Amino acid sequence: MLGLGIFLASCAASKVAMTDTESANYKYAKAKFSGYTKEQFVQGKTLTETNCIKCHRMKDPARFTEEQLNKIIPNMAKKAKISDADKDLVLKYYIASGKHS
Repeated sequence: MLGLGIFLASCAASKVAMTDTESANYKYAKAKFSGYTKEQFVQGKTLTETNCIKCHRMKDPARFTEEQLNKIIPNMAKKAKISDADKDLVLKYYIASGKHS
């Protein structure tokens, strides 16, 4: 069932329009992470929107550096009980959308 959800999400992701900011963030991530796709960016955003709000308000990724996110996201992923693969998608989404030095 999970595989079907990911498949459907990836099909839908290729048709999702991005804001200018999201497009710039995706381009940053694509350059930073080898093989990173638009589908992964959208999946990371979706996972963030559906899992993080279960415990707290959405946090603006632009408030955090990559160093901070590498500490925060693994801890939050444990609390949210998401898989390592989903944690990786969330982390890369947040890094893409975070502070770029």
